[in-house]
Amino acid sequence: MVDTAIFLGAGASKAEGAPLQGELFWEYFSSPAFRNSRSLMDRELTEFFRKMFNIDVKRRDLTNDDFPTFEEVLGLTDLAILRKEAFRQFDIENHYCPKQQLL
Repeated sequence: MVDTAIFLGAGASKAEGAPLQGELFWEYFSSPAFRNSRSLMDRELTEFFRKMFNIDVKRRDLTNDDFPTFEEVLGLTDLAILRKEAFRQFDIENHYCPKQQLL
């Protein structure tokens, strides 16, 4: 048996209905799954985007927001992890902590 993986570029994926990298966060935050979520992860993502990118993802109309690409967000978080640094108001594990003061 042969296992096969096919990787398509953004153009082919977009033609089949998949979002481009720059649309991933908009798609997620606009989804009913996120809108109805009460999970800790989604609450922390909400605060992360509000604090780091000044985007209030809980608003109903996100069409005029300029979301970062997935790669940009991963780049920021990866660099912080490699340096063992935290973002302001987030602890080292990137959990939102409004009362804690970090340098």
